[in-house]
Amino acid sequence: MEGLENSLEAKMRIAALCACAVLSATFAECAGMRVGRICATGGTAEFVEFVRRAAGCKAAVERFAEAEAMPFKTATNTLFVIAPRYADGKAAGPFDDALVAAMAKSSARGNRFYVENVRSESPAARKFFGVRTFGECLAPFDRRILETDAGLLQFHAEGGYLPAARSSEGKVKERPRIVASVSDALGVNAVFLPAGERSPAVAVSADGRLACALVRLSAATALSMRPRARWRVFLPGLFSRLAGNDARTAESAFDEAWPEALGPAGARPPDEVVEKALGWHEKSGVLNSPDGTRGMKEAVSSGDFGWRSALRTDCNLMTGALFAWAGRLYGRPDWTRLGRNLADNILNRGNQTDEGYFLWFDREARGYGRHYVYATDHGRSTLAVINLYLATGERRYLDSARCAADAFLAWQAEDGLVTVNFDLRKRRTPAKGHSENPVCYYDNIPALFKMSEITGDGKYSAAALKCVETMSAKFPRFDLGTGAFYSANSIYGRYLLIAAAAQRATDVDFSKTINGVLDFYEKNQHALGGISEIKIRLVAHDEAGVGIGDGSDHIADLLYCNNFSFAALSILAKLPAEKVKGIDVAKARRIYAKLRGFLASVQISSPDAKFDGAWMRAYDMDIGEWHGLDKDEGWGPYCIETGWTMGTIPAVFLFDGRDGSYF
Repeated sequence: MEGLENSLEAKMRIAALCACAVLSATFAECAGMRVGRICATGGTAEFVEFVRRAAGCKAAVERFAEAEAMPFKTATNTLFVIAPRYADGKAAGPFDDALVAAMAKSSARGNRFYVENVRSESPAARKFFGVRTFGECLAPFDRRILETDAGLLQFHAEGGYLPAARSSEGKVKERPRIVASVSDALGVNAVFLPAGERSPAVAVSADGRLACALVRLSAATALSMRPRARWRVFLPGLFSRLAGNDARTAESAFDEAWPEALGPAGARPPDEVVEKALGWHEKSGVLNSPDGTRGMKEAVSSGDFGWRSALRTDCNLMTGALFAWAGRLYGRPDWTRLGRNLADNILNRGNQTDEGYFLWFDREARGYGRHYVYATDHGRSTLAVINLYLATGERRYLDSARCAADAFLAWQAEDGLVTVNFDLRKRRTPAKGHSENPVCYYDNIPALFKMSEITGDGKYSAAALKCVETMSAKFPRFDLGTGAFYSANSIYGRYLLIAAAAQRATDVDFSKTINGVLDFYEKNQHALGGISEIKIRLVAHDEAGVGIGDGSDHIADLLYCNNFSFAALSILAKLPAEKVKGIDVAKARRIYAKLRGFLASVQISSPDAKFDGAWMRAYDMDIGEWHGLDKDEGWGPYCIETGWTMGTIPAVFLFDGRDGSYF
């Protein structure tokens, strides 16, 4: 695809911009003679080997169990690397006065030090590590987010890549150069950061012989370094200068130690995209059994790339419908059986109440509000069982869909709207409500229109149309209440899906509001084809968008925007001539084609089956890799969500070039 094929060039351009003069000046004093020896304690094998190669040392790194055993008194022209043990995260310290005195004398003789995660009550250590590098005494804390003159760096710690809060100030005559700092910000950069609220994460002493880090650079992995393009500038810059070697050697060392684990698959036909996505489901480990009879996990977590293992109702049902349709269209009865098994496992476990409402999570899930029914999840599950019926012809899925559709009608108020959720512990059926949040309707409305078409019962179409008319009258000023639901991109994409479904199913013309969304998309569509996130909503806490800071970046959200926008645009692109009316359908098709190309191209290609064929949530279209704000505690930028992302995107590709639609 045009633009994305030049992603390597874009990365090189970003890297060049990142390699700023400040970083070079930082290490100017220590860029003299190259070190000839490296002694290390702690750190991963990859990290230690990277340091050796970056320094240009031919001899193997000398490993020590403890810092006390290092040859501080006798070594010359040596770089000492003192890091926590990787397995248990044990701190490099504490350092007593005698040890620090030996290190100080060794440094005075010209030896160099990289020390991280310093923890010590020793006055000598405070002076050596704190005042010398950071300008103050150090406190025992870890840092999770790095912010550098070379651009934002994210570093993985327990719990993910979330911002941390701590301010520090120091008064010394000769300040060291702070080469990386952390922000007490709602985002992960300084856009919303109050003046002066900075905390150093990595610093180098004024004489250039001591680099001190309060983050565990030594525990970095190819997956945890986000974004890689900026880490590839930062780490080689730090260690090449510290070791007195050239940056190109260090960059090569970086590539050898941490090769890119997640690459874009590139532009391919829709069927290849679908087959690769289905292959991810079969090979990644997301299925609890190969045949689907034990259901599937919800997602790959953004924080640690582990599995979110609870059974989520809508994700299982939608994946089941995807496999059922693929089995029918591709002549793969094994896929159809797998899809039925996933759906039947969920339905047979009582995840649809007697009143017809779909539970959020399976009744045996731990740590989740399984007693809640959410309008958005109920709609996705309803649409899934409808598609299971259409793909297989099996009556039990239609019965489930009819029961769910009737339940939604009972939920609706006179204006066609519902509440966001209700608690089954308090009542078996919801109170009627009037939420103006499009998240409540974007799957429910297409499901109701499909039910009317299948059954011939106009009550479903009438209820859906009433909802769309009410929501359209409020567009674009929806009252979302006290909660902020991600960015405006998410709201527009979900509204567009209900408006497009109504345009297709009825004679009412929603051209004005549809064109309003298309104008928004055209304005925010990146050259690569993804829809960029705009400024984040700061009042959102537990769940938030992935756009960084003020919206000047170009992050595509594939969990709450681009996936649903893709579905909505696919409906508009296929509208028959008599349904187009005043819609700028040419614009809709242009936007759809670019978005389709983008999603096909950025599907992950990886030697790791856990990622190969998937899409993560956040893609930075400027840098050309997966990267975004990690503020959503449950579904961060690197999550791989079944159903929502891994179901919606392939479901659209499945019908691209074919009659019909999943939505």
